[in-house]
Amino acid sequence: MMDDFDKEFRNTRLAPKEQEPHDEGHPHLIDGEFQSDKYPTCPRGKVPLSCKDPTAQDLLWEYAQRRRSVDAEFAADLEDALRSKGYDAGMAYQRERAPDTKPVATREMVERTRDHLARRWEHALEQPLTGPKGARP
Repeated sequence: MMDDFDKEFRNTRLAPKEQEPHDEGHPHLIDGEFQSDKYPTCPRGKVPLSCKDPTAQDLLWEYAQRRRSVDAEFAADLEDALRSKGYDAGMAYQRERAPDTKPVATREMVERTRDHLARRWEHALEQPLTGPKGARP
């Protein structure tokens, strides 16, 4: 049985590139709707995302979480598809980063820093209060 997306996809006919009225300065917008140039048969207004694309996996995972209340089976299947392509939701925050960006703090790094600061604070509280060097009490 075909769902609405499949019907819309089958019925989509694209005009040749030179006839498409692109919005000036926005080559992916046609009459205000997104159109993929990489996947021209994808219906206008739809964004093609792949479960095997590491840059899309966290977005798809989040979508599955939001969609769960509407269609739990869809959400579970999308999560399983992402896992089968190597996505680990627990490791999402440790993804590879661009070389010119600051490192992402992992949960372990945050906990170590918090514990270190707590120990230094406790140590400081145990020390007697003193003024600057040479000051008289």
